[in-house]
Amino acid sequence: MVLIDNGLNRVRDLLAADITKGQAGTNNTTPSETDTGLFAPISATNSVIDIATADRLINVSHLIGSLIANGQNLKEHEFRVNNNTVSFDRVVTATIPKDNTIEVTYIRSYFIDRA
Repeated sequence: MVLIDNGLNRVRDLLAADITKGQAGTNNTTPSETDTGLFAPISATNSVIDIATADRLINVSHLIGSLIANGQNLKEHEFRVNNNTVSFDRVVTATIPKDNTIEVTYIRSYFIDRA
């Protein structure tokens, strides 16, 4: 059996439609497959995302504006699915000292491929 490109793009579309929000946090514990979400989420950063798709590709971006999370050290980020009830992924980044002079955009790309 071969999953054809149309099938892969259908999987892409289902995933893209399910990712609804992004959120940042302040914990730098190394991510693990068994994580269930951020360790120290900042509720004010839980907001909508932008999604663009191409052939077997999902690009997701999440903007944290200059008025959000000031005084926090951003260290972790997640995208949320299922109407914001479940974490989709979790990444830990270099510490970003957030203040009102900067906006932070998290961008990730997911390529749907055959294993």
